[in-house]
Amino acid sequence: MDKVFAAVGHRTIDALLVSIGGNDLQFSTLVEKTILLRHAETNAKTAEILNHGLGDLPGNLGLVAERLKAPNQAPISAVFISEYPDIVRDETRDLCDHSVKLTDPLRQISEAESRWALNDVIIPLNAVIRERATSFGWHYVGRILSEFGGDSDSGIAHGFCADDKRWVNTFRDSRRIQGDTRGTVHPNREGHLWYARRLVEELKPRL
Repeated sequence: MDKVFAAVGHRTIDALLVSIGGNDLQFSTLVEKTILLRHAETNAKTAEILNHGLGDLPGNLGLVAERLKAPNQAPISAVFISEYPDIVRDETRDLCDHSVKLTDPLRQISEAESRWALNDVIIPLNAVIRERATSFGWHYVGRILSEFGGDSDSGIAHGFCADDKRWVNTFRDSRRIQGDTRGTVHPNREGHLWYARRLVEELKPRL
């Protein structure tokens, strides 16, 4: 944020786009747990990491809000924060269940772990973000979880196991595209295009 404010000086920021919260829950560690453990969804250490992250998130978002309103810096007209996608359904909307290529580590993720990831991680994460965004007067950019999860007119989901319909990178995708594994379970090009569409739809009426 220091770099943002240094770049704009005292000009007004018409719209600040924010995507934040997943790392507060140690999301990459939770993904690793679903791969390495037989039942991450019932593992006590995994639950401790998740609960600690969800507990800290409201306060962490509050610190961001305070920083954005600090005096003697560029004013911000509007803040837009985007929700997190449903990444654990195949193209028919079934939960991912050992259903990617044998050579991809994401194959270790079971249906039970996918259900836990959606219901205990992603949905609660979005709920905290929405609640805090509303309290700060930020604009919450939705229809991302639902579109990735196939809850739309198309009825097609786009999780990491959705074969050629996926909007989420597997390990193999990440290695092929960027030469490392850091893009795993992040949106791919098609996923980012949906983010872009939703952001434009939210921005247009307010700019």
